[in-house]
Amino acid sequence: AERLATVPQLEEAAKETALAAFEELGESLAAEASVEQVEALVADERLEARGGEEAVFRAVARWAEAQRPEEGALLRLLRHVRFPLMARAFLEQTVYTWTQLDTKEGQMLLRDVMTPAALGTPCRPRV
Repeated sequence: AERLATVPQLEEAAKETALAAFEELGESLAAEASVEQVEALVADERLEARGGEEAVFRAVARWAEAQRPEEGALLRLLRHVRFPLMARAFLEQTVYTWTQLDTKEGQMLLRDVMTPAALGTPCRPRV
């Protein structure tokens, strides 16, 4: 007889589904997910975002605007976004102008994540 799936197996299966259909989570991610759940997704190498890192940033931004997390939690999430892989126009028009990054800590985060790419260290795309 087959064993019923354990809770950890069910959690992993749910995570794999969310990783594969990340962009389809849309408003449910923004409205319902905890910071820990969002971080578990954006930190995962297996995250599939057809819209690239721009889509990952948009999802985190939507979540942040809906949930209003403390700045430290938001910056922790944003460290998992691969900003150097974004189109320059998106960075200039969307990321750099986003008010939640218009803080000393937000500007430091952007400097920290962009400096290695500016110095020639490539940023790895997601799998």
